[in-house]
Amino acid sequence: MTSEVSNYIELANEKFGENEPAEAIEFLEKALELEPDNVTAIFLKGTGLIELGDDERALQCFDKVLELDPGYTDVHYNKALALLYLDDLDEAERSIDKFLESEPENINAIILKALIMASLGKKTLALNYFDDALSMDPNSFLALKNKGITLFELENYKDALKYLNLALKMEPEDEDILLYLGLASASLNKLDKAIGFYNKALDINEHNTSIIYYKTCAMADMGKLDEAINCITDILEVEPEFTSALTLKAEIYMGLERPEDALECYKAVKEIDPDDPEAWLGMGNVLKDLEKKEDSIKAYEKFIEVVEKNELSDWDLEVGRVRDYLKTVKP
Repeated sequence: MTSEVSNYIELANEKFGENEPAEAIEFLEKALELEPDNVTAIFLKGTGLIELGDDERALQCFDKVLELDPGYTDVHYNKALALLYLDDLDEAERSIDKFLESEPENINAIILKALIMASLGKKTLALNYFDDALSMDPNSFLALKNKGITLFELENYKDALKYLNLALKMEPEDEDILLYLGLASASLNKLDKAIGFYNKALDINEHNTSIIYYKTCAMADMGKLDEAINCITDILEVEPEFTSALTLKAEIYMGLERPEDALECYKAVKEIDPDDPEAWLGMGNVLKDLEKKEDSIKAYEKFIEVVEKNELSDWDLEVGRVRDYLKTVKP
């Protein structure tokens, strides 16, 4: 490695330290112009590309490193991370396992293994890896946070709150933690607490539409329908094609006995996504309540068509109910 290449790599590392991955990559590109096969520069470029969200190009860098130097074990961790982001979970597991062969006590690798297991749906196994990480460092923020999220996904809401609160003490402005604290609280029917967590998140980022959406759900569950409508309107001003928000708004309008407004919301969802089964079912229900028999039948039939065409088995029970109803009203 020439002194000029070494200098470019040093400058790149300084930029990484300043959280400037794009500028770091510029220095690495200069290094690679001089030494195209410099594995350190290629590896660091891949690392920077992950930070920029360019996971496909990052993966190409890591594969190139392994082609040039199969013994470069550090690359397996970064490759596993890129594969996780690309949702290539089986390959991600293989890569992290290769890394753990050489560094079995690396806590970050153990946490990454846990995240991959959770993404593969092996959430109970993931908890074991988070516990391994916490036995090494009881104050590991990533282990505490992601164990809490995994416990929530396993519907163990009480324990989820415990670990999420521990993580929150370390990072009190982490929006994801505040979101899951709200969701876990709402799942335990502690709606006031849920809204409190959502409000804290919105104090950090008032434009977080996911948080506003779940806050709206909690308000609706508390019967605060007018306030819920105001919240959902705020979301739709930012994301007018947020179909889940439009559907929720329709449901709230139905609670307020405003079926015509609900119908308009369902129609808007249908225009955005013609294959949204909830929109067609909702339209059928509203039209039925409005005693518009022929239009309701058409909407219900479209609902069945969409479910069958897209093989949406989660809707099978509702399809059966609609079929039974249609038998009673169709000539």
